[in-house]
Amino acid sequence: MNNNELPNDLIIAIDEQFGAALAMMKEVICKCPEHIWNEKSQGPPFWHISYHALYFLDLYLCFTKEERESFQPFFRDMSHRVGNTPKIPLESYQVKEYLEKCSKKARKYFSRLEIQDLYRPSVFEWHGTNILSSLIYNLRHLMLHIGTLNYRVLRADVALDNWVSEKKNAFADIN
Repeated sequence: MNNNELPNDLIIAIDEQFGAALAMMKEVICKCPEHIWNEKSQGPPFWHISYHALYFLDLYLCFTKEERESFQPFFRDMSHRVGNTPKIPLESYQVKEYLEKCSKKARKYFSRLEIQDLYRPSVFEWHGTNILSSLIYNLRHLMLHIGTLNYRVLRADVALDNWVSEKKNAFADIN
């Protein structure tokens, strides 16, 4: 069996897991209490960790090197580096708009991804040898920050019910 004959099960599985992660991200952002949105006593504020995670999700969903090289951040004058928090915070609605944009980009990305693409060289040379490695890297990065955000919300005594194991129709209820 060559790459052109492989089933799309792997793409479907990755798509489902990105959909699940984005659903979890939406839930934790929506449940974040106002009093911890810009709280800095535990490190970078909640909003900036959210922005950082979405910025890199957005960047790492560039399908080609040309897209990567022409990448324009959603908020052009906003630092995406954790630890370099801008003085003026983003509002909750702005982060939710960015999440919606990233969700749409992910839908587009996975709709055009074919099994042979997974074995192409990575658009991000620092992520490994191929697209599959980059996708796994991107998902791990996103989940790391979702875990951090969950922890902060749970410490504020807010109940979360945001574990999503898979999304059969990935991204369907993100908006």
